[in-house]
Amino acid sequence: MILPIVFVYAATRAFWFSIEQPWYWRLPEWVDGAVKIGLWVIPTLCLVMALRRQSWREASRELGLTQPAWRGMAFAAAATLPMAAFLAVSPFSFDPASLAGAVLLGPFAEEVLYRGFLFHQLQRRAGWSVLWAALGSAIVFALAHHNNLDEVLVTAVLRENLAANITRIAPPTLATVAGGCLFAWMTWRWQSLWPAIALHAAVNFWWDIAPLAVLSPVASLTHGLALVIAAAVTWRLTPDRGHPAGVGVARLLAH
Repeated sequence: MILPIVFVYAATRAFWFSIEQPWYWRLPEWVDGAVKIGLWVIPTLCLVMALRRQSWREASRELGLTQPAWRGMAFAAAATLPMAAFLAVSPFSFDPASLAGAVLLGPFAEEVLYRGFLFHQLQRRAGWSVLWAALGSAIVFALAHHNNLDEVLVTAVLRENLAANITRIAPPTLATVAGGCLFAWMTWRWQSLWPAIALHAAVNFWWDIAPLAVLSPVASLTHGLALVIAAAVTWRLTPDRGHPAGVGVARLLAH
């Protein structure tokens, strides 16, 4: 139980250290995603192979990467239609470097580390319930989205201003925890990491091409609606664990 958490913490810390270097900010935006691949995906795959004495394909299966990716892409496209409908009529622009990092490389690396590895290790190997494994991995995921948050909290305790700091960081942190729990639950229900990767990438895509629209309250509503649709579709099209699969499209996707 301790090793996965320590590994993920160390990998996250390594990324924080990298992006804090002065030379880092002179690099193209896609490098951000490439660094995550190098620090998170490759070491994670190697660690699973070493711990379980598995081939790279067996390790990929344990991470949830051997299922067809197109199912996740179709699922994400359907779920984010509300965002597409709103943001597509807003002023938008394409930055290939930003899209490569924020849409292609970044979501893939984050889902492999926090859901494919940490959630699965807690749930399958450590024997945690799905709820606690999802929550545990989501908390670590949220911490990783706020650079050096652990240091901020420790410093706040020492300076006796913890309440003020918690008030400031709690809303975005709780929102990220909720999103992490949803992605973990989806990974468990689909028995594949691709729906979480694709949904993460699709949401990032719509935010990235229309940055000004993100400031609109309607954008937040369409984002929330997309996540609700994702949860509803997952509930409808995936089998309850231990029960027969659903009918219709669920059976089609199972083959």
